[in-house]
Amino acid sequence: ARKIDDEVVAKCLTLDFPGGTITRDHVIHSIEHEEYTPLRVAYDLVLDHKNAKMRIDGEVYFKYTKQNNV
Repeated sequence: ARKIDDEVVAKCLTLDFPGGTITRDHVIHSIEHEEYTPLRVAYDLVLDHKNAKMRIDGEVYFKYTKQNNV
C-alpha cells in the first residue's frame, strides 16, 4: 500500500475545489483507489513539490557544510 503524507493531505484540504466541501476521506479514497481525479492530481503535485523542496534544501545544506568544513 502507498504511504499517505498527512501534511500533503492537509494542504490539499486548503485548496478550493468546485463542487462542495472536500474531506480528508475524499482525498484518501482518491489516493488509495488510484482515481485520477482533481484531488489526486493536486495531492501528487503538492507531494512532488514537497519532495523537490526537500531535495533542494538537502543539496544546499550539503554544499554549505562542504564549503564551511562543518
